[in-house]
Amino acid sequence: MRRATPLFIVGGCHLHFPSCNSTAFRPLFLSKRYGQERSWTKTGLWRLAPTHQRGQRSSVASIHRRSHGKLVAANLAMAVESERLGSEGSRVSLRIKVDGESTRAAVDSVLQELEKTATVPGFRKGKVPKNVLVSYFGEKNINASALEEVVNENVKVALQDAGIPYLGNATLIEKPEDVVARFVPGEPLSFDISVEVWPEAKLKESYKSTEIVVARLPDDDLEELVERTLEDLRKRTAQLRDVPGGTIDYGYTAIASIRCYRMLPNGKRGERIRGVAAEDDVQVPIEKGRFLEGFVEGLIGAKVGEVLQIPIRFPENHKVKKLAGKSVVFEVKIHAVKERVLPEVTDEWVRQVTEQENVEKLKDVLRAKLVEEKEVMRERNMDRAIEDFILSITEVDLPESLIEEQIKRQFAELMTELKNQGVPDHKIKAMITKENYERYRTGPARGTAERSLRIGFGVSKIVESEGLKLDDSELERRLQEERKLAGAEDFDEKPVRDRLVAIMERELVFDFIRKNCNFKFISSSVEDESRRSVPAQLAA
Repeated sequence: MRRATPLFIVGGCHLHFPSCNSTAFRPLFLSKRYGQERSWTKTGLWRLAPTHQRGQRSSVASIHRRSHGKLVAANLAMAVESERLGSEGSRVSLRIKVDGESTRAAVDSVLQELEKTATVPGFRKGKVPKNVLVSYFGEKNINASALEEVVNENVKVALQDAGIPYLGNATLIEKPEDVVARFVPGEPLSFDISVEVWPEAKLKESYKSTEIVVARLPDDDLEELVERTLEDLRKRTAQLRDVPGGTIDYGYTAIASIRCYRMLPNGKRGERIRGVAAEDDVQVPIEKGRFLEGFVEGLIGAKVGEVLQIPIRFPENHKVKKLAGKSVVFEVKIHAVKERVLPEVTDEWVRQVTEQENVEKLKDVLRAKLVEEKEVMRERNMDRAIEDFILSITEVDLPESLIEEQIKRQFAELMTELKNQGVPDHKIKAMITKENYERYRTGPARGTAERSLRIGFGVSKIVESEGLKLDDSELERRLQEERKLAGAEDFDEKPVRDRLVAIMERELVFDFIRKNCNFKFISSSVEDESRRSVPAQLAA
């Protein structure tokens, strides 16, 4: 199917309608309301070459512009019919038919506006006869602009009349010049479009009485976990001191500046790659398997003041696609070599690093928190297993536009999360760049977006199939809480309500699956993260 480049927006539906390269064929009225980024004159007019003077430019008025500069729709009463041609993936094809009165009215509207605003040599503005306007600007250009009006006025109407839940990004299937060639004022016209539609999910199999496999957390002894957690807390609160001689070895920590460069085919250093790692005064724990293979090994034996060039090849499955399988050179300047001095477990140390009075009180708190965190992890594993199950039974063809919107939403949520964590606004603003967003969207974010969307469509389908109903009073209660947090002036209810509905539908479906499916817990090699999170809470 032929794809085109975006030109304008039709009633919230992006329509792709490219013009020819020839100056003899260009729609006259390409305005900002159509979403086209073009150069403008001081008066906001599109400049067009008349057919008899291709090398020169003559200004014409943008259609339907009021004196205050805002655009209004043409007052064209058009009769429109549509015929659904078929569908392919997440797109639907539609043939739109308009009557002869509509095409004549569109041309008349174009000429009426040109009569008022066009500047033609030898004529006063507003006094140019229609036949002169047609000759000066060219019949094809007049028809192209009229076609634009016909399309603008009818695409959304046809889609709504046909009951098509469109997302946007409509395209003309034919070349626009072919449609213009068929355009005859006073004669009926038909044109075919393709548009992205809201996908319909299907459930591949029954989701009742199904066995769902859940990863079981390791059955570690609680007292052993307490001792290991204490050891983690000691490491987190350890002091760093200089290593005599300043030579790097395993178990030490290097303080270094790191730069990453592309490796050229001849093995030499190429251009610098930013954002691969933290760059200045980085603490590098010298531990096997901690970083990319070969990085730590390349530091062993280095001394303070040395500048190392460490060649590294990123694995083929690296999460950042543009780095996967690439060879780079890390330039590492060693500023200091430190060793960690672990504190003794005493009552005084406990009072310094936690809010507890002594070692025994701390151990009591650790036991309680470890039990609590383990239950949280168990529930998290259950939720993950349910998500995987919903993914396995849900069939849905995701439109690219939905995926892109979800990635943008995730990126915005990430920035909000950083703000909530106390990152200064100027640092967050510095992160919001085209390069950073492109790096984000081409990384794991796309997989996360697709997963989230598929789960969402699966959840909605189960809600529909089972007739599950939300508790309206609970929804309103949550909405009121959100309103209080946001403040009355900044509160936009619709997106908040939509988000809460999605959350509550997910809760309904997960609860339904818990009640109607069987769960089998199996041993997993995944580390119990509950033990790792507790020291961070205590030392915060």
